[in-house]
Order: sequence, then structure tokens, then C-alpha cells
Amino acid sequence: MKIFTFILLTLLLIEVQAKDSKWQNLIALKEYPPSAYTLKNDVACLEIRRYIVEENTNKRVKQTPWIVLSIISPSVGRRTLNHFRKIKPNLTLLSDIRKNELHNTITNAMVLNRDKKMMRMYEIVDVISFLGEIDTPAEVQLVLWLYGYDGFKYRKTSEGYAVKIEKKTIKCIGDNDLEERFVSQVFISKQGKLSKKKLLKHTKKSIKRELPLLKKPAIYLYPKTKQRINVSLTINGTITTSIPLYAKGWSVIVEPNGTINNQYDYLFYENTLNTMKLPNNGWIKKGDVLDKWFDIILPRLGFNSKEKEQFKAYWLPRFDKEKLYEIKLFERSFLAKNMKLSIDPKPDTLIRVIFSFKQIKERYSLRTPQITTPKRVGFHVLEWGGMMATK
Repeated sequence: MKIFTFILLTLLLIEVQAKDSKWQNLIALKEYPPSAYTLKNDVACLEIRRYIVEENTNKRVKQTPWIVLSIISPSVGRRTLNHFRKIKPNLTLLSDIRKNELHNTITNAMVLNRDKKMMRMYEIVDVISFLGEIDTPAEVQLVLWLYGYDGFKYRKTSEGYAVKIEKKTIKCIGDNDLEERFVSQVFISKQGKLSKKKLLKHTKKSIKRELPLLKKPAIYLYPKTKQRINVSLTINGTITTSIPLYAKGWSVIVEPNGTINNQYDYLFYENTLNTMKLPNNGWIKKGDVLDKWFDIILPRLGFNSKEKEQFKAYWLPRFDKEKLYEIKLFERSFLAKNMKLSIDPKPDTLIRVIFSFKQIKERYSLRTPQITTPKRVGFHVLEWGGMMATK
């Protein structure tokens, strides 16, 4: 009886200690070394690779994948490792481990077992199963990442881990940004299952948005025949510079190939705005993918090759490859009200693409815009420009 009582008290003490253990900090997934993970005995290598693909087609854009995680056993020979590195990805949406959590990317897990059998994994539960029991902070963070979360605090429990996760959303409300922060608690079992999500804290903060200079709107004109074209702007703000000189408008001679006054490719100006309103949809992109991303998105927005290359030549040097950016498009209704463009004779096709770029510290949930590629028919005009928000 005494032995039974002692065992019972010991179990109760362990349970209490587990529940009362202090919260500890989790670090970012990429900061954990391979030694922080423990693979099952029959697994020699595990890699998670992310591929950049074109929207809708899933055709690979970036040939070399981003390696999210790489755990390679020292016992694996060079020849076997080379074969393992060459496993081709499956770039269908169904094969994406995170189910397209990040737009324009497909993530596969590649596994090599001790019998030199190589496999691709497409389901989160399959990837987790190769880790065995979830018993390190790195494995906890990996499980969270696979399910689309990022943890910042953890503590052990008798059944696994309790983890605090944070999610931020940003909405444009008038001239301000509304930042919402959600702190929740989830439980991860030793088998890697998530359960019991509980909201701990929800805060809202209104952030005054600065109105930076709208840089380099460029207006390309393509009449059907050589002719004089009059262009004027009604700006809710101030035009700060222009080439050729704007004065009260432009009156220029334009060739069918777009040459203006025998010397310009486009009409150039910059302006401030007294007000700004951005949509709630857009993209989150890292600076190092923007070159390839612009090659995809700009033609979809109606750009020809020359316009695309001139856009990239101006904007790409302004991005830090290591930073994240929120990218949005000004809506036509906003441009019509605050940057009215009048052209005589009236064009058959008018395309206006004005971007907002804002550097951000971390990803957040943002719905992707629906884009319909315009047809350039008859006398057509394309305008592009953008602004780089400071906050």
C-alpha cells in the first residue's frame, strides 16, 4: 500500500510540476541547428524545400529551392547525398505541404531512409512522423510552422507542450492602418497533433499612415497614327517635378511606337497626395524574389516588355533583398478621384498601375487580388508608378 501511495504521489507531483513549469522563449525556425532535431532511427535525411512558381500555372520560376530545413546524417555518402539533392519536386497544389499558405510557392518534404529509399512527402502528418516523438523546442517550432503558425513561448506539459502563438493583421481604414494582434495558446502532443486553441489576448492599435511622395508615374502613349495628344492631370496634392515640363498640361506629338516629341519614351511626373486609401488585398514578398515576381505579375497587369524592363530598372534597386514588403495596388476609383488623368483624343484602352510598397517586419494574412489582364487595343495608354511607404 505504501509503495502504491508513493507512486501515486510521485505521478501527481510530476503532473503539477509539468503544469507549473515556466514559459520559455522559442526562437525562429531558421535559427535552430540540425542538431536540435531528432529523426527516427530509420531516417537518414529530411529536407523541406520551397520552390517559387508562377501564379495559376505552377511552373517553376526559381530553379534552386529555398531550404527551409535540412537534417543530413553524417553516415550518408556523398554519392547518395547528390542523388538525394536531385529529387525533383511535385509542384501541384495538392503536393504543397502548407497547402499554398504562401502564394507563388510550393513546399515539398524530401526524405531518405537508411535503406537509401527516397520519398517526397506532401502531408504535414507524414513529415511529423519522421521526427518521432516531439521532444525538443525546435521540433515544436517546426510543427507550428507546418501548420502555419509561429510560436514565441513554450512550456512542457505531461502530454507534450503548451505554446503561445501570435498573429497580426493590418487593415487600411481611411488614412490610418488598423493593426490587430491575436495571442493564442495551443497544445502540441508528443505525436505532433495540435489541439485546444484558446484566445488569450486581442488588441487593436490605430497607426497614422504617412503619405510619402508618389514616385515616377510614367505615362506611355501609343496612338494608331502620328498625332498631337493633350494630357492633363487633376491631382489632390502637388506635382513636384515633370519631364517634359508640365505647366498646365502636356501637348505633345506622339508616334505609333510611343516616341514622344522625338525624344521621350513616356511623360514623367511625381506628386504628393493629400489623402490615401489602399485596398485590403495585396501580396507579401521578400526582396530577393521581386525580380522574378515582376516578370510574372507585370505582364498580367498589361505591361509590354519595354515597360516592364523600365519599371524594374527604376524600382528593383530600391528594395533590400533581405526584407519583406507589403505590395498593394491603388484602386481605379481612388486614382480617378485623386489623380485624374485626362487625355485628348480619348484612348481606346487606358491601363493605370500604381503600386504601394511598404517594408514590414513579418508576414501576415493578406488576400491576393483577382487580376484580369487588359487587352491593348486601338489607341492605348499605360501608366505605372509607385510609392515607398516609410512605415
